[in-house]
Amino acid sequence: MADDFEQKAAELQRRLQRLEHNARSPTRSAEATEKHASATDKAHSALKTAKEFNDNVHWLRDSWYKLAALGHKIAAVTGVVWQHSGPVRKCLWPALKWAGHRYQRFFQWAAYDRDAASNTRVFNKYKATVTIGFTAAMLGLIGYGAKPVCITLQQAFMALVSEKEAYTYFHGSETIEEGQLYSIKTTSQVPSSPESTTHMHVQSDLVYWLFYPEDIANAVPNEVAWGRVKYTGWRVKFLGWFPEVKDVEAVPLSELPNSHPAKSGHYYISHEELIQAERRGTAIPGTDLKKVLGQATKE
Repeated sequence: MADDFEQKAAELQRRLQRLEHNARSPTRSAEATEKHASATDKAHSALKTAKEFNDNVHWLRDSWYKLAALGHKIAAVTGVVWQHSGPVRKCLWPALKWAGHRYQRFFQWAAYDRDAASNTRVFNKYKATVTIGFTAAMLGLIGYGAKPVCITLQQAFMALVSEKEAYTYFHGSETIEEGQLYSIKTTSQVPSSPESTTHMHVQSDLVYWLFYPEDIANAVPNEVAWGRVKYTGWRVKFLGWFPEVKDVEAVPLSELPNSHPAKSGHYYISHEELIQAERRGTAIPGTDLKKVLGQATKE
């Protein structure tokens, strides 16, 4: 296709040169010169359009070649991984073969009619279309049903390997998806900075019997507060992972007594510090929030 457009562009170029030569001829009248000038402009416009389209065709062809090369590389890497994944292949391949054979038998039963005269099975386009549509719908339902199962398994794994507690500053909560997903902003100091800020998410979690994430989000005051947060997970940007809050105990800074260390704006207590204090059997000042609130009431 690109070669055809190159030939047409060359033909338009030659035509344009003839028109320009005729326009410069001294024997031409003013009216003829004007006609030739108009024709030259049209030829210039047509030539420009042809060149632009030709460039676009070249770009599309090059992009297709690059995508095809990338696809071949991915297929090659997948093949190498498959060849060297003996244990996985031994478990997965028989299951795939079993499922493939079962679906093949199901498709032949659903998409073919039996011809009584010849005692053979005849392909039925209408039934095949219905069967493919039914298969796509079932795969969609399986994927939709598998999503919460995968999320629950991920949350259970995170609860086993990454559950932590910390005393930090809170800066309110935001609704991402009503009744489903919320965000809580925490910082290790006040005033906050980009380096000291962490965004955590809140969502339902069967492992922690957390069915109403809005309750945790609403437990965070709308003003700057300080308190305890229990969470799991890490921030992994390219995977879209956020630490997930499982429990919150927060008190507005305005309600803390003036003697409380958190008033300084630099009283962040990490999970590691809490573990060390527990091993030593020592108490960290100000972490008993009920006692702190009682002192604030007396003041």
